Amino acid sequence: MTRRSALVSVLVLGLMLALVGCRATPVTPQPPIVVASDLDNPPFAFVDSRGEPAGRDIEMMNELAR
Repeated sequence: MTRRSALVSVLVLGLMLALVGCRATPVTPQPPIVVASDLDNPPFAFVDSRGEPAGRDIEMMNELAR
């Protein structure tokens, strides 16, 4: 066995072992994460003119949830 064929054999074996470990696992639904903020701390968190929560903290929570 030449060095090249031994290297190819080791690489193929490593790839096969890696693929065996890559089986699909079912995703179980997780309960929602509930967040809260005091809405009297502008510009970080406040109630806007439409009555909706707004501010940097609210935007950050929405981005983390996404």
